[in-house]
Parts: sequence; structure tokens; C-alpha cells
Amino acid sequence: MIHTNALQFKYPDAGMLGFRDISLLTGEQGLIKGMSGSGKTTLLHLLSGILTPESGTILIDNVPVNKLSGQQKDLFRAKNIGLIFQRNLFIQSVSMYQNMLLAQGVAHSGADKEILIEIFEELDIGNLSNKKPHHLSQGEQQRFSIARALVNKPKVILADEPTSSLDNANCLKFTQMLKGVCEKYNITLLIATHDSRLEQQFNCVIEINESK
Repeated sequence: MIHTNALQFKYPDAGMLGFRDISLLTGEQGLIKGMSGSGKTTLLHLLSGILTPESGTILIDNVPVNKLSGQQKDLFRAKNIGLIFQRNLFIQSVSMYQNMLLAQGVAHSGADKEILIEIFEELDIGNLSNKKPHHLSQGEQQRFSIARALVNKPKVILADEPTSSLDNANCLKFTQMLKGVCEKYNITLLIATHDSRLEQQFNCVIEINESK
């Protein structure tokens, strides 16, 4: 499902970042471990097509993401990749339900209210869906971040430091919930983090170090 080979990326006025090859099958769950500045977020942005590598190849579901045009990448990402960020980045002026509908609209797939109801039930957030983001706790917002990543039935979920702002209890709850829904829907999961609390919950740990 996720396969990379000899990936390299260079920011302007900076050295070259090189990354270990990744190979995850459908439904597998992995953890990218590294210190701040090691390139974890850059790697996720490469996998999702937000950034384009200097060299190397990226295959997501056998699609060479790095060879797609900008518009093709955007549509492929919206339909196939669910993203969870360190900050939730919800639109504050509308309800969480409307935030979910907007996420579906990005994929040009139309509103699918049945999958929303199913996801809300799975994550136990249906009673919160009419609230706006600023009325929710951090833990509740994180559950909606999982929901938003799921609304377009992705093949892959990529999460960038999703537990950095959570206490120990919510960190464990969030991680188990995310792993559980990915297992249920057979979604390949890859989390990038320097949060050592997550290591014992993953069999596949990919450690990266900054390389120039």
C-alpha cells in the first residue's frame, strides 16, 4: 500500500534530507520515530503529495504519487489519504458536522451522511456534532480529527504528532481509538512522532535521523 524508494528532499538553502525506504501492506500500522527536525513531517508531506521529492519514488496503492500533476495530487489525496495534524485546523465558524461535510466536498464525492453517522457512532461523538470546535475539549476535537480523516473512506491515514498536546490518559485513548478504527476499516496507518508513549503500541517502528 505504501512503498518508497531512495527518497530525497531539499529545502532552499538547506542540506539534502534522505529517507529510509518504507514498505507497508494494506491494513498495516507503523510509527515513524525521530527527534524534532529529523524530517518526520517532511516525509509525511512527501507521502501525501503536499511536497515533491528531489529524487526517489512513492507508491500509494500502486499509484506513483510523485509523478502526478498538482491537481491530480490534490484529488488523489482527498479521495485516498486521510490526514491528521498536530493542530486540528477546523473551521471555527461552523459546526463539526458541517466541517465533516466540507471535508467530503474536497474529494468531489458529494455528501455521504450514512458514513458520517457510522463514524460518529464508532467514535461516540454524534451528540457533539452540532457544536462548534471552540466548544469542544482537546480530546473531543481529536476524536473529530479521526472522523474527518475517515469521511472519504481513505486507503491510508497519515498522522503528524497527533498526541503531542494530550495528557497520558487521552494519549492512550486517542491512539487505541485510531488504531481500532483503522483495523476495522482495513486502513493503512502511519504516525510520525517523537512521543515515546506511542512506541510500545506499534510493532513496526521506522526510525529516521536527519541526514544531509
